[in-house]
Amino acid sequence: MIYMRGNRFDYDQWALLGNPGWSYEDVLPYFIKAERQADLHLAGDRLHHGTRGPLVVKTQAMRTPLMHAFMKAGQFMGYETGDPNGFVQS
Repeated sequence: MIYMRGNRFDYDQWALLGNPGWSYEDVLPYFIKAERQADLHLAGDRLHHGTRGPLVVKTQAMRTPLMHAFMKAGQFMGYETGDPNGFVQS
């Protein structure tokens, strides 16, 4: 299963359309509160990740050839392959 938050732009657009409380900055604390980030290198980013929530989130441990090809194709097209739930979402 993949856990990926919606894009910052979408939430901000909802707020601009007259939905107060739905900007990315408004909903981010709830994402953090729900998350239990299991990857130590990501859990240290307390501005974007939680460590005490009920939803355990971690990087896929099993790396298949198909996954490597998929990631390489994304990098080739210019997409970053870092943390999709961090500061830079791509």
